[in-house]
Formats: sequence, structure tokens, C-alpha cells
Amino acid sequence: MDNKNFLRSLGGYAVNRGTKEEGLTLAGLLMFGKGLSIRERLENFRFDFLDMTNLIGDRRWSDRLTYDGTWENNIYNFIKIVLPKLVSDLKRPFVLEGFQRKDDTEVHASIREAMMNSIIHCDYHQAGILKIIKKDNEFIFSNPGRLKISIEEIYEGGNSVARNPKIQTMLRMIGYGENIGSGFPMILKTWKAENWRKPELLENENLSCVELHLHMISLLPQEITEYLSQIFKEDYFLLNAEEQMILSITYMDKEITNEKIQLLLNTHVVEVGKYLSDLVKKEMLVVNQNGRWTTYSINEKYGVSLISSLESDEDLNKTDREILEYLKNNKKITSKDVIKVTNISSISGANKALKRLFDKNLLKKTRIKNSVFYEIKEC
Repeated sequence: MDNKNFLRSLGGYAVNRGTKEEGLTLAGLLMFGKGLSIRERLENFRFDFLDMTNLIGDRRWSDRLTYDGTWENNIYNFIKIVLPKLVSDLKRPFVLEGFQRKDDTEVHASIREAMMNSIIHCDYHQAGILKIIKKDNEFIFSNPGRLKISIEEIYEGGNSVARNPKIQTMLRMIGYGENIGSGFPMILKTWKAENWRKPELLENENLSCVELHLHMISLLPQEITEYLSQIFKEDYFLLNAEEQMILSITYMDKEITNEKIQLLLNTHVVEVGKYLSDLVKKEMLVVNQNGRWTTYSINEKYGVSLISSLESDEDLNKTDREILEYLKNNKKITSKDVIKVTNISSISGANKALKRLFDKNLLKKTRIKNSVFYEIKEC
């Protein structure tokens, strides 16, 4: 085909049958047009790609593609330049299909799909940036515009309302973009299979933009599990899997909301509320009340007690310090434990030592059935 018929087949060139007027469609201009022509038609819109991997010192990015005069900035060139950069360091297992090596993986396909979704659903008439950011353990796809269906419907799959159907058709005709409604569920399935944190689709109503975050981080990575177990000691391992995941997500994000946990764990609001309430009662989470925007953060001072302020207290004798030192590492102590860690040799003597600390308001007493034990009284 010549250029005109090729563009007509793609939907990039059209003829008005009534007026006989003909020319590029907006989709054709955005896909193949010159950057100057696109900016004259859509003066407040631009593309941007940032590679923020392997940063050294004060460098803000290791690679960037923006309007710098080195490339013709249309959608086709943006895809052609950026997509290889996105997947360049993803693992490619050696797989043969017949006699052909298959380099494409589900992760590669999902990254490609995320980029196509951002392009297809972008509002090009709105001032803003179609931005893609690559980090060491995360991809962020951001585009101007509002979602045309709810986030819940998107996560359920089977629904798709493209803002730019002609651009969608062009991309599909060259092998980019899944069938209607199947793209995002494919991403979710891939991320779940990799045991990575569930993709986050966010809509910012104030800025009128949509972001997709693809974290390549395990929900319970070993380094985070080790950190949380250092804070919460053996209490961490008494939690159920959902509570451990909530703490892990909170640690990674610094703070979380009920809505975000619902999204990431695919759990009902009532269940999430119960988990959060229990973790607050256990003093593992700190609640920051702010109406519907209430957030939760890790209680970094969990288990921090009066001990640190008592180390120089001259009123404490050797036995007192031995008891408090034991509690510092074990959280609970009984009369029998006192006999093990001090020079006291009788239950009555041990009870007397514990009562002395109790009377000083340093310990709290707990009874479970016939068992009595003491804990450090928190600040």
C-alpha cells in the first residue's frame, strides 16, 4: 500500500463522505505525526520516560527521553524507543518453541500491556504528561485523564472502554494490546504467579490522572520479615499470614489505608478493618485518625519501655536489673524465671522481688487461668 491507503487501513487517515474533506485523524497524527505538528494541535501535552535504576550519588536518573530535539516525538517512536529500555534487563529464560527461541515471557508481555494501556486510555486533550518511570523494583505508568469505569470493575476484568479506540486498533493490528478486557487481568495473573506485590491502579481526582504501579517486590521479602521480627520479636510469628502481609506492606509504604489493603489483599472492608483494629490493639500499628483518610504506620517503638530510662537509676539493685534485663529480651517473666536468672532461691523471694518492681510502677501483672506473669509497663 501507499502511505495514504496504509493510514486509512489503520484508521489514521479518513475521508468525510458528506463533505469529501479528508486528512489525518487525531489518532494518525499522534501515532505518526511530526512532534511540532502534534504540539501545535495539543500544546499542553508531552511524553516523558525516566530510567531511575542504578542511580549513583545525586543523580536523579540514569536515562531520560523527553522533548530534547533528538527524536520525532510521536506515539510510535515513543513505543519504539522506550519499550526496549523497559524490558532490557528482565530475565529471559531459554525456551524453544519448535526450532525457534522464545524470548518473550509473561512479565515482558505484562510490561508491554501496561504501556499500551497507558497510551490507549490517555486523555491527550488534557494538559499533562504521559510518563513512564522505571525503578530498580518498580514500574510506574502515568497518564492524564480519568478512568471510564470503576477501579473495582477493572480489577474484575472483562470490561474495557478505551478512550482512544482508533489508537487501540492501530496497536492491536501490529501485535500490541490484548483482547478487550483481558489485558489488566493478565498483568494481575502474572504478578501473582511471580509472588510479587499486587499491582496498584490509582486515580488522582484532583490532578485528573491515573497511575499504575507494578512493584517487583515479594509481599514478604526476607529482609522485611527479618526487620519486622527484630521489632516485634516472637509476637510477629504468632500473627496470621494476612496480618504479616499488612505489616510488610505498611513497612514498604511507610503508611497505609484500609482501602489500599483491600486492594492489595483482595479482602473485604470489614475483614481489613478487623485486622487493622487487632494490630492497633496489639500496639504493632499506630493509627493516625483523619476521618476517611485515616492511615496506619508501624509502631517503631514496640516493646520500648521504661528500661532505657532506668539504666542509670541508683534506686535499682542488682536483682532488679537482672529481672529487667531478662524482660528486655523475653517480654514476660514468672517467679520461676526469676529464680533462674538471679541469686534468689525461693518462690516467695522471687514474688517479693517482682512485687517491689510492680509497686514502683515498672511492671504490670497478668493472670491467665492459674498462671501469673509480669511484663514491662510501657511508656
